[in-house]
Amino acid sequence: MITTTVVVNPILTAAQTLTICDGQTATLPDGSTQSTAGDYTTTLTSAITGCDSVITTTVVVNPILTAAQTLTICDGQTATLPDGSTQSTAGDYTTTLISAITGCDSVITTTVVVNPILTAAQTLTICDGQTATLPDQEVLNPPQVIIQQH
Repeated sequence: MITTTVVVNPILTAAQTLTICDGQTATLPDGSTQSTAGDYTTTLTSAITGCDSVITTTVVVNPILTAAQTLTICDGQTATLPDGSTQSTAGDYTTTLISAITGCDSVITTTVVVNPILTAAQTLTICDGQTATLPDQEVLNPPQVIIQQH
């Protein structure tokens, strides 16, 4: 008499989620890569049981966050950029930070505008005995010395 025992090995199923940043790739269980969000099914054959294993991988792609800001300063002042560095020259500056929420880069473009300090000089000519009125409405009775403040 021959007794035959049949062992039925189950098909193994598993699910995983891989989160990547935009521009990166996720490696699936079969070694292939994906850079697009979605669900991917991989079927592998077990070397031990000979049965298939089905793994569903959900790929989540987080975006790179971008922002722009303009900082206006006066000549001689400095502007503080998002990374803490400072600039005193007009221009566009790109700062890359890592988002604490997504783990992906955040790119912030800061435009620094430097306004000049405006100065003016004015010569008033008056006759002896006359008064002179300055732009701030101060009236001078010559002879007086004007001390300019900046």
